[in-house]
Order: sequence, then structure tokens, then C-alpha cells
Amino acid sequence: WEIHHGVGKFAANALTVLVTCESAEKKLRTKACQLLLAGLGGWLKNCKEGNEKVEEVCGCHCRGPSTAACCFLDRIFARPDELLQEEVTKFPGLIDMIKHLHAVVRDEYGCPFSLTSLLQLPGVLDAVMRSTDPINFVADEKPILLAEACMACLSYSMLTVDDHFFTDQSVR
Repeated sequence: WEIHHGVGKFAANALTVLVTCESAEKKLRTKACQLLLAGLGGWLKNCKEGNEKVEEVCGCHCRGPSTAACCFLDRIFARPDELLQEEVTKFPGLIDMIKHLHAVVRDEYGCPFSLTSLLQLPGVLDAVMRSTDPINFVADEKPILLAEACMACLSYSMLTVDDHFFTDQSVR
């Protein structure tokens, strides 16, 4: 990302295409999915949004890694197949990824569909509900559980975003 935002976006886009190509070799898709999830998980932790306007690269106008991660997560979760669902539920950093994704959607205006689509994958919401990881949802307040934070974020978005598709995604 430090070289140029396009470098990371081209790499993420290439992995996204491979992950979502159901006719690609399973071993290759599996490795691409693991690399993409790990890379985007790292991007979600990097909330350094630039102030300058950046040109669109691979359909993404995001100025920083965290919000760009939301764009690419939205793309892979839009129509997940069994392989993607399996890899996501096996991903060792899943709960950590959801915590950071929640924060980016909430604080950095990351694409909310990335969170709603991820939570709809079989087994993901169950993992969130079982998580005892606390989140500082509001500074200087008592931490709450990840499940409570995700539901509060989705509820707030449903009430403030005038988008019927998003509302439908949130309700699911």
C-alpha cells in the first residue's frame, strides 16, 4: 500500500477473481482464499485513510487499506459458494476480522454490505454469538460483546441508510 494503492488493489482483485471462479482448480482457489482473507484481515487493521482523492483502481475508490478491504470482502461474499463458505468458517482470524470489519464499517464508513454478507454465511453468526470477545463500542464506556456490537451497527445502519437492498441484507 505504501508504494501505491493500486498495487494492493490489483493483487486483491486478482485473488478475488480466482476465489470467485468456480471453474478454477480447487487447490488454487483454496490457497487464493486463504491468502485473500489473511491480507484483507491485515488491511482492516490499517485505518490510515489519505486525505487526497485517489483514482479508481479495479472498481475501488477507497483511499485507505481498511475501507478497500471492505470493498473486496463485499465482492467475495456477494455470491459465496461452498468452498468460500468452508474457508471462511475455517479461517483462524475470523473473529478478529469481524471485530475490525465492524470498526471500519462503523467508524470509517466502510461498505456495510461486507459485514452483512459475512454474517449471513453459514456458521459465521454462530461463531460471533459464541464469542466472548469484548468490543469498546463507545469510548469511555463499558465494553460490550462482539454480537451486541454487530447487531447495534446493523440496526443503526438500517435506520439511517435509505437503501432497501441494505435493509433486506441486514434483516437476513
